Amino acid sequence: MTSVPLSAAPRSSEQPGLTPQSSGHTLVRIAANPVGLLSAVVFLIYWLPARVIVPGLTSIGRPGTLLALGLLLLWLLAHLHPEHVVAGRQPMRWGLLAYFLTLAASYISGELRGLSVLESNNADRTMMAAGCLIGVALMAADGLRSRRQLGLMLRVLFWSGTFMAVVGILQFALRKDITIYIQPPGLAFQAPPVGFSNRGSGGLVRVAGTVGHYIEFSTLVAAVVVPLGLHFSRYAVRSLERQLIAVATVISACAIPLALSRTGILALFISMLVVGIAWPWKRRITIGLATLATTAAFSVIRPGLLGTLRALFFHSENDPSLSGRTDDYARVFPLIFERPWLGRGTGTFIPEQYFLLDNQWLLTLVSSGIIGVLGLAVLLFTGMGQGIAVWRRAARESDRHLAACLVGGLAAFTFSAFTFDALFFTTFVVTLGLLLGAVGALWRISGSGRAHDRY
Repeated sequence: MTSVPLSAAPRSSEQPGLTPQSSGHTLVRIAANPVGLLSAVVFLIYWLPARVIVPGLTSIGRPGTLLALGLLLLWLLAHLHPEHVVAGRQPMRWGLLAYFLTLAASYISGELRGLSVLESNNADRTMMAAGCLIGVALMAADGLRSRRQLGLMLRVLFWSGTFMAVVGILQFALRKDITIYIQPPGLAFQAPPVGFSNRGSGGLVRVAGTVGHYIEFSTLVAAVVVPLGLHFSRYAVRSLERQLIAVATVISACAIPLALSRTGILALFISMLVVGIAWPWKRRITIGLATLATTAAFSVIRPGLLGTLRALFFHSENDPSLSGRTDDYARVFPLIFERPWLGRGTGTFIPEQYFLLDNQWLLTLVSSGIIGVLGLAVLLFTGMGQGIAVWRRAARESDRHLAACLVGGLAAFTFSAFTFDALFFTTFVVTLGLLLGAVGALWRISGSGRAHDRY
């Protein structure tokens, strides 16, 4: 049976949507296709360092975030024409709308309160970051029309995350930040390199790959790269591809401890716990043995690394990063009680004017209030709810397994938001939008996908 072209599925079996209908050069059609546009966002976000921006712009001016904002505009323009409106239910749209409305309400409330210049600038930045998330989520949920397109976009995400993980491994091995050499012509570095941070004994340093924070790095690899690698290493059609992805997954998993982050280890545990429910016992045992072998290899290659990680969990009472987080509670709750419902204004709680708050849920509560927390929770649980629905009801085993991987990633993201200001970091934000959009697309495809569609 003839497979669906990358640029479009046959009109007889596809709803009107964002897929272009004009013929032309194959590369042009791919680039103008939602899967091509989303893949371009992923490439720009993961392969370029987070501090590389268009000159004259702020940290939101990364090429990838600007393209993500463009996808939101493209989605809105496409929906001005009735032929391009994607018919049928899509709960993800409602989850994204609820999230946007809560942010907008808090944003307006903050403006009415009166903001300093710093607060106002960061409020605008936060709304633009939300636009990036919403843009990629809508484009993926409504634009990816087949399993083949969804699988291609997720493969680009996997291999881009693998590249980021390899950069982190090289940083750790060479003690040199190689991201200083990744600066395409016409772009500029917006901030100094993330660099290395000493932690533990034995000269160990934390690495961040191409992203903006060590926790962000370990969480992305643990919640996105490893689960997707486990999926494609099992369900990719070609044997060689499955083997290459399996090797890349092991390499990426080895990068997680190099961030020396409790959050990354717990994110890996949560994602694997969720995905493991979908596995037969044979696969659980195989993955467990592979994990033990990798841990044993680490104990030989870098003995102090595992000891430092162990100390982070079992001797945390002496960890200033953990005590700093708990000490913030007494300082922030009086501010929350001043404006409990809509907060002080979306994105207005900034370290330069207040203090650093390493807890996105608490940060959302003080800046956007109870309404903002509910909006974020609705968005995340909409994604996990759609994924669980596919997991339970899909006829194809591969659909159910991919749904488990996406749910595991979203669950790990939800947890990690308790440990750092996650939505400040644009790679995290865009990746969250991609996961939500992928869940929305899979939810639709799994109910009407054709038998010849493959991952």
